[in-house]
Amino acid sequence: MESLYFAVLLNILGGFVIFFRFYFKEISDLFWACTWLASSMLAALLVWSITGEAVDVATLLVGGLLVGSCIRLLVPYFKLFGIGLLMCRFSMPIALVLFIDGVLETVQFPMVLWGVWYSIVLMFLLLSAVTLIGEALLDLSVFTLNYPRRDGAIKYIESDDGSFYPKVSIHVPCYAEPPDLVIATLDAIDKLNYDNYEVIVVDNNTQDPDLWRPVAEHCKKLGERYCFFHVDPLSGAKAGAVNFALRHTSPDSEIIAVIDADYLTDADFLNRYVPLFKEKTTAFVQTSHDYRDWRDNPFLSGTYFHYIVSHKTMHPALSEYGTGYLVGTMCLIRRHLVEQVGGWAEWALTEDLELSMSIMAHGYTGYVFSDTLGVGLIPETMDGVKKQQFRWWAGANQEFIYNWRRYLGISPCEHLTWVQRAFRFYAVLKDMMSASLFIFDSLIVIVCVYLVLNKMVVIVPGALLAAIASSSGMALLIGWIGVRELGGRKIKDYFLMGMMKSALRWVGIKAVFIPFLKLKMTWVRTDKFKQSSSFHRALSSSFVETVIALAYLMAGSVMYLFADFRRFDFLALVSLWWLLQGVSFTCTFIMAVVSEMALVGQQFTPELEVVEEKQ
Repeated sequence: MESLYFAVLLNILGGFVIFFRFYFKEISDLFWACTWLASSMLAALLVWSITGEAVDVATLLVGGLLVGSCIRLLVPYFKLFGIGLLMCRFSMPIALVLFIDGVLETVQFPMVLWGVWYSIVLMFLLLSAVTLIGEALLDLSVFTLNYPRRDGAIKYIESDDGSFYPKVSIHVPCYAEPPDLVIATLDAIDKLNYDNYEVIVVDNNTQDPDLWRPVAEHCKKLGERYCFFHVDPLSGAKAGAVNFALRHTSPDSEIIAVIDADYLTDADFLNRYVPLFKEKTTAFVQTSHDYRDWRDNPFLSGTYFHYIVSHKTMHPALSEYGTGYLVGTMCLIRRHLVEQVGGWAEWALTEDLELSMSIMAHGYTGYVFSDTLGVGLIPETMDGVKKQQFRWWAGANQEFIYNWRRYLGISPCEHLTWVQRAFRFYAVLKDMMSASLFIFDSLIVIVCVYLVLNKMVVIVPGALLAAIASSSGMALLIGWIGVRELGGRKIKDYFLMGMMKSALRWVGIKAVFIPFLKLKMTWVRTDKFKQSSSFHRALSSSFVETVIALAYLMAGSVMYLFADFRRFDFLALVSLWWLLQGVSFTCTFIMAVVSEMALVGQQFTPELEVVEEKQ
């Protein structure tokens, strides 16, 4: 039991360490390492003074130091603060194992079952270690990680003498877009502080000539360097369009730039990052996804902070280990490498990720920066966000399934590093663990029915409840700091981000199971037309989640009738858990209504009927 108390106290003290680390950024990393060590010693001293036991606590301390030392060797870019954070958070799964093991020692099990138990323990600790390392690297990387690769690239850019001036071919794929939107994108490109470029606009499969002809006329006005193609039919969705542009790229172009039809690019986009291609090992440069026109809209604000975390925090952190990847817009790619790997994969929902991993498999890496050099649009409705997120998440799993031999290292002529392989396994594992909670809840039903029918009462120890509360509090704190680091200054920014994250849970579950079950998926465009408010759309886009929410709320209410809250038994814990899950799934309906309310009175263009492109 003392191990759980130690982990709880360390998590509480660790929360204060993280909080003050956020506010006092200038203090040295060594100071924070000493703070983590002092917190660990204080937590151990408090537990020993209360319980009089110290064996399990000593095990946790020694185990934490060993884990921290190993991680420091394996991941040398980790700051000492990051090592301390990892030790703090890893104390909880170890404490849980020690606690359960102590309970099981009172039961006589055959040796076979003990073997099964220790196999489960080993797997649990391994998964916990991988998950926590990933979270420490990606969630608070501004505090936990050094960035020598990024800093070296920035110094290289700043010292450039301007002599390297290769031709860049800018590809702008579009499909059934508002013409004014695409024209604004082209006008922004025309203001680039870089003269040696061409622009190829590919409109694929747009049926209405009133949408593509104004863009074609505008390209003529902008001059000879702008080429417009309307192609119908053209298969392969966005990948098909950029492959078509690649085939029509001028022979002397060395670098490909991709800019989505809704992105307004900064004038220094090319001038700033092209010099990095002077290094022959540079395969691509990716700048951050970023967005405009979201600040005064609560739905778009929540979506913004949900979207931007990965682009401003996760991707630049991955770049330090040569495993950052393309996200499809505001990026530069060495042309001959695109051709060498066979172009963009037209079967893939995330052709940008697939191209990145193919390039890495040939031994090249790229840079991913958190800098904003262009801003696009966020879908205005819950339905639009769900479709976009499903494409991104399901596409990543689809790519892994398609290239699984590459990641196991059994494909010939592959040059992926173990870190690059580990990243893809981690990304898929994280998605699967999140989706598996839904299955876990289904299994809990069986346990609860058994306990009710047999009138059994399983009391949940207070230390275990404290462990759950402290771990949840730590996760909430880290999420709050992440939003603050990205510019969120109000509680509502964090609240809306959390609402949006919960609203997309079912999308995340589908994005795991549909690719792995190899069910048919379609590439669905993100509609850029202004929308009119529609309460019916809010209902239809959140119908499944609302049904799930009602099922959870009903199950939690039923379990509430059988639970013993005075002694707080297992049924009470499950009841609260299911009620919270029900509230979480209602966020889809709430955010759908919020999105429609934000559209009331807004100027809009009638929706264009669009046929979804098949793969």
